[in-house]
Amino acid sequence: METLNTIYFHRHIDAEQIHLVLHSHREGVSHRGIARLTGLAYNTVVSIIREASQRGQLLHNQEVKAVDTAEVSSVEMWSLKIERVNGILRQQTGRFHHKQNKFAKRWEWTEIIVRLLVSFYNWIWVSSRHKTTAAQRANLTDRKWNWHGVCIYPTLI
Repeated sequence: METLNTIYFHRHIDAEQIHLVLHSHREGVSHRGIARLTGLAYNTVVSIIREASQRGQLLHNQEVKAVDTAEVSSVEMWSLKIERVNGILRQQTGRFHHKQNKFAKRWEWTEIIVRLLVSFYNWIWVSSRHKTTAAQRANLTDRKWNWHGVCIYPTLI
């Protein structure tokens, strides 16, 4: 498998282990817990999560262009969108609850967590009601993505 310009480049780790790191992180497992679970070094786990977050942001920025939206008043948008996103953040991760040790204490990690969560929610997570991803429903893609697709998303243009 060609690994140049992918998250796998220069890593002596198989793809399943990287996917396990990303899945465990999304499930709310701590970085040290992921390191113990996978047998990888703590810094390797942090590096994988950081790079996947950057690739998720690039995927979002590149693919979400010229999306048609219906006209919505700012009050409707505020109440609908913000409450929906807030609910999704709280459902998908326990990292935003102050009374838990998983709460991100550095702003950089909050940004990384949100980038990965948005990537997962929009591109990978399949709604049980619609049987499609959010990106498919917005006609941004014709397929369901997975962590491998995010890992190999090209960063060089």
